[in-house]
Amino acid sequence: MKKFLTIYRPAFTQRFWFKLTIVYTVCAVFGIKSLMSAFDIMIHYRHFSEAMQPAALLATVTERIKPLRRLIEIGVLASQDIADAPEIIDDLMMRENLDDNSVADHIRVSSDPTASFVVFDDHDHPITQRMDSADESIITLLTAHRAAVAGGEAFVPEHLPHSVYINIPLSSRDPTSKGRVALIVTAKFSLAKKFNSDEDWISALIPYVITLCIVLSGYLASINLVRRLRHITSVSSAWREGDLDRRIMDSEADELSEHSQHLNKMAGQLKELLGLKQEAAIQDERTRMARELHDTVKQNLFALSLQLAAINAKAPDLGEAKQNLLESRSILKQAQEQLVGVISELRMIGPQQEGTAMNLKILCENLERKFNVRIPCIVAPDLRLPDSQFFVLSRVVQESVTNAIRHGNATQVFIHLAQSASHFELLIKDDGRGFKPTQPTLGSGIVSMRERAASLPAGTFSIETSENLGTAIAMTWEGKRQ
Repeated sequence: MKKFLTIYRPAFTQRFWFKLTIVYTVCAVFGIKSLMSAFDIMIHYRHFSEAMQPAALLATVTERIKPLRRLIEIGVLASQDIADAPEIIDDLMMRENLDDNSVADHIRVSSDPTASFVVFDDHDHPITQRMDSADESIITLLTAHRAAVAGGEAFVPEHLPHSVYINIPLSSRDPTSKGRVALIVTAKFSLAKKFNSDEDWISALIPYVITLCIVLSGYLASINLVRRLRHITSVSSAWREGDLDRRIMDSEADELSEHSQHLNKMAGQLKELLGLKQEAAIQDERTRMARELHDTVKQNLFALSLQLAAINAKAPDLGEAKQNLLESRSILKQAQEQLVGVISELRMIGPQQEGTAMNLKILCENLERKFNVRIPCIVAPDLRLPDSQFFVLSRVVQESVTNAIRHGNATQVFIHLAQSASHFELLIKDDGRGFKPTQPTLGSGIVSMRERAASLPAGTFSIETSENLGTAIAMTWEGKRQ
């Protein structure tokens, strides 16, 4: 399923502008719907408050009881008839809690109203009543003696804040001679009742359900976003601590992924810059050391050779000391040659100036002069290596040549450095006597070369040899064209 969505999902749906549009649309719809609901509740509450005013309820009850009062005034109906048939009051006035008029509708839509009443005769004696679920305070108020007044009266009892008491005569012409009706309507505004009374409440609820689903989807989507941001933070923390090999892994196709790719590229460029600075610092230090050796040790050795020559010239007959003097001059000459070789290696021009080909050829020429053997070197003229890699290469070449001549009695060492794409290969072959591969070596030269090869990117080291057939060393590593 995930693979299907990845293939057929439109590209624009992965962009941040689309995600933000969805979020803002949801917030706008939810906000507008909530605002409309709040206004609707406020309007209903205002209508409910107006409907629960004593004057409004008195007018409603007066209107509903008007047919009954007319029958009583013309003598068709008497108070006792009402007592014998109390459903007359229910039918005319109390059916469905004051139904079929706007005041009653406002009360019924926003609350669960209850109505209790008592009908009194012309002597103010109760003749019929309906007080279902009425508490003691309501019963006391309804049954209390109270004279009827023309037009009726209505008020809010002090001990019943959500109720309205109505006292209305059964005759408008003679309020005190035909009896009266005492009525208490109790209603409290309820949001739940308001929503339940909505005939299309399911349709009104659907936008909230959809909004909740979208918000939940947004939350789930944000989990992935937070995870990606935490990964970026983790990698950037590693960069800050010096680990520039870490990379941000993000397979998405949005702006954050593009930003991650730019950060990865920046980290790679920073690593290269630091490498160049390190190589420059190494080259500067090597040049300084070569200059110091040339200006101090080499000059002192030259002065010492002059002193020995002067001693030999002034004292031709030194007896036994003559041989020691000759050996000293030979050792001094060797030291001078070795020092010249070291200075030449240290002063070797970096790849940014003359290139690796020139450096490697100079190294081979110095080794030829040092050991007096042929060391042909094949390398492409345009081949380049960073200083750090060439330093490893030069040490491996020096160690290999030294071992081939001193331990294998080689008369020729062949060196070949080649590059294909980003792959480098160094081959060193000699015509010495070789050795048994299973025979343990006394020195640490081979181990040192293996370690140096392992320090290069994806570096490998191999050696092939057998008795009287020479030795072949191969070293490979990965690198960029310079």
